[in-house]
Amino acid sequence: MDLISHFVTGAAIGEFIMRKHAGKRALYAGGLVALLPDIDAAANFFYDPATAAYLHRGITHSFLFAIVISPVLAFLFAKMFRTGRAPFFHAAHFYFLVLLSHIALDLFTTYGIGLFEPFSHKRYTTNNIFVADPFYTLPLLGSFIALAIMKNENPLRSRINKIGFGLGMAYMAFTFINKYHVHHVIKQNLQEQNISYKNFMTTPAPLNNFLWYAVAKSDRGCFTAYYSILDHEKKLQFDYVPKNEMILTLFQDNELIPVLKKFSKGYYCFTKKGKQVYFNDIRFGRAAGWAVKDSRWVFSYNITNNPKGVEVLNRRDMEISFGEAFRSLVKRAKGI
Repeated sequence: MDLISHFVTGAAIGEFIMRKHAGKRALYAGGLVALLPDIDAAANFFYDPATAAYLHRGITHSFLFAIVISPVLAFLFAKMFRTGRAPFFHAAHFYFLVLLSHIALDLFTTYGIGLFEPFSHKRYTTNNIFVADPFYTLPLLGSFIALAIMKNENPLRSRINKIGFGLGMAYMAFTFINKYHVHHVIKQNLQEQNISYKNFMTTPAPLNNFLWYAVAKSDRGCFTAYYSILDHEKKLQFDYVPKNEMILTLFQDNELIPVLKKFSKGYYCFTKKGKQVYFNDIRFGRAAGWAVKDSRWVFSYNITNNPKGVEVLNRRDMEISFGEAFRSLVKRAKGI
């Protein structure tokens, strides 16, 4: 999830476990440590976009990383909790839970994480919440701000932290229940419309858990659709997206193409605009697919020939403003 969500979740855990040992320092320690797994974003400075995307949320988002780093952090920051009441293993347990919160939140999003790296390179995901969802974050952010302002001795601190954390967890539970409902609706529609597919996935549209995006994968392409739990009817309209493998004629020797295909878990297509060839990861949808069917794919890579060989470059152009996309998102989420 986004950095703010990770920070306020880690801060809440710090308030629960370590406030008696370190006061407000536990609040900030939990928040900052919760950001640690995303150090793998540094791969963007050393690798091509395709490899960097695949490496992100790998080893630093694994159980092994949390298990190994937790005691190291407890040792390095022992002075922070040196009050005579916070033994080493208690501090290590605190850091482990904070790192685990980061792993869990990212597990719930579409990108996928390497839970068992380096022993298994498989990426795991539950696809029940968007990478940034204010309905989850705001209660925790509100409680964090209140706790940061309040004095450490204030008896209301524990109650406020429980309320903020409880509301966030309640919403997260709702996303799982909602996911189950949406998954059933999509599967039923695929069967009723006699659409042949190998497997399918469902994931929330940006910033909410009401509007959902579905992708059904076949050998030669994918079927995509949007569904809001507020729609009056549960009949979906699927759009077919061909993979267009024939476009790759000039890039057969590109070693980065298999990396992109593996990262997308087979949910991809190739498109061409003029002389430009793009690899599109269909799992993340279009920039405003709920409003503009032909808007560009969010995760799109421009495959370019150059004198040094073949490289993959991120596609940056946008075809719709953020304001337009947001307004159309809210309108579609309200149902049709």
